[in-house]
Amino acid sequence: MISINIAVSHNQIVIRSIPHDLQMEQWNDTSVEFGMVWHKNYLSLDPLVEGGFGAYFLIESSSEIKEDNNAQRSALIPFEVTDADQLCISTVPEAVYLFRDDSIDIEHERKCGNHYPLNSGADLNIEPGKYNIHFQVCVGIPPGVGIDDEEVYYRFNFIKTANPEFKALIADDYGWDTSTQLPILNT
Repeated sequence: MISINIAVSHNQIVIRSIPHDLQMEQWNDTSVEFGMVWHKNYLSLDPLVEGGFGAYFLIESSSEIKEDNNAQRSALIPFEVTDADQLCISTVPEAVYLFRDDSIDIEHERKCGNHYPLNSGADLNIEPGKYNIHFQVCVGIPPGVGIDDEEVYYRFNFIKTANPEFKALIADDYGWDTSTQLPILNT
């Protein structure tokens, strides 16, 4: 698992497997109400917390759902990894690139807010294909990061599947329950 403390701001977390495209991040009334802009290979998620703050991102790939007892929101979100060399989870000020790039200067990139954990020995293998991303917004002590204070943290588990589907796994205080369906906003 990759654990990175990231600055979250501007009310969005982006997951993409194509080049950065601001047009894909445009919110409308429906997406604001739903809490997500969905394209098959480009997501903008509402972090559910207002303002700017630091939060751990816990990123992994597995074959099963791993529910966190601290989850305030938990859902499977369909996602296609179109280009594994573009796979990234980002906020406005920082980005976590989920591929190895030996051409970069790791220290320079880190100072610019760009993290390449696979260049630093982290182990994560996400290949092109269809996935459910198990997205969880949690409040508690993030496991395995060595802190003792409760905070907001986010879990992203890439679960490869032939038939990805949206499914809210718990009812939350932000409008999703187990009957919530993904409005087809974009493709």
